[in-house]
Amino acid sequence: MDVYIGYQPDFDGEVWPYGAAPTEDFVYVGKSQEGEVEKLLIGKKRVANRGPVFVMFSGNELGPVESVLAGDGFIVDCDESGGSEPALKQ
Repeated sequence: MDVYIGYQPDFDGEVWPYGAAPTEDFVYVGKSQEGEVEKLLIGKKRVANRGPVFVMFSGNELGPVESVLAGDGFIVDCDESGGSEPALKQ
């Protein structure tokens, strides 16, 4: 399994169906299939004026672990400030 974390995933389909408002947590965005590779996209929009950050899992057989990967609380935001930049602990 490969894991991508960032702002521009290589994902076919609607990339952000949740509008401009920030989301409270990471949310399920969608699933796509490219040949034998399945892709599962999860994202979070931290602030209204910035794009969402994505986590994309890709692999040959995600089905058995899809419910865990897309489950509530599996991916958490370590940015306690709620801002668009990573928070640094002082």
